[in-house]
Amino acid sequence: KVISDRALNLCRMGYYSYYDPVTRTPMWVSENLDNSKLLLPKDMIGDFFRADPDIPATAPQANLNDYKGTGFVPGHLAPSEEMNSQENNQNAKNLVINQSLYFTNLMPIVSANMDKGIWLDLETQIRTWATTRQHLLVVTGPIYDNKTAPVTIGSNKVWVPTRLYKVVFNGMTGKGIAFVVPNIQVVTAKTKALDAGVAGYSQTLSSSAYNCGKVCNLQNFRTSIAEVEKITGLKFFPNAQNVNFTTISPSDWPITVQ
Repeated sequence: KVISDRALNLCRMGYYSYYDPVTRTPMWVSENLDNSKLLLPKDMIGDFFRADPDIPATAPQANLNDYKGTGFVPGHLAPSEEMNSQENNQNAKNLVINQSLYFTNLMPIVSANMDKGIWLDLETQIRTWATTRQHLLVVTGPIYDNKTAPVTIGSNKVWVPTRLYKVVFNGMTGKGIAFVVPNIQVVTAKTKALDAGVAGYSQTLSSSAYNCGKVCNLQNFRTSIAEVEKITGLKFFPNAQNVNFTTISPSDWPITVQ
């Protein structure tokens, strides 16, 4: 209730953000994905992160200065690649892209071997699933395991998640899957070297890297929606009827991104 009293509901053209002005990050962001909305051309996507114009001055946002010299980057909850607008109007297409770059759709993610590593693999895998399914509901959010003493960055004291999650639900079949990934360097088959990281931010250091015994892939972080509900205290897809969120069927969710 404390969070719901302070959180801001932001309905965008391509996603919905439930923004917490205390953590300076969304509590969660939800998307509806299908094949017709995917794979925005790369030349239409920039990294021009910007303040959300709908956030009042009394609810501070993050900015790029908060991230400088930290080893973290602004990571999308709803990726720009998933923001393709069905509008023919170019102004509408520009708006949906710009909205994906608001800080109310971003959270601090370890830059080395994470944001462009296992996290990108997860985003890519979900887009791959969406191309073969009629409709996917995706919810992405941060996990703060140290709520009483969170790591923060910058003058705006943006909270740094200890873990990140994505929950995926196929409303046509009633099947779901989820992933929980640590917000540290993760060693995968694509990792060329560990980054030294930034002193003072232990999550970015090479000594904190996670290697799953040798190398990791998405299967190492796969879990059930019920498990993410337990971790976060959130209830996902409450209107879904007669579905089982406690188990997953790997055959329903083949992992192809390695």
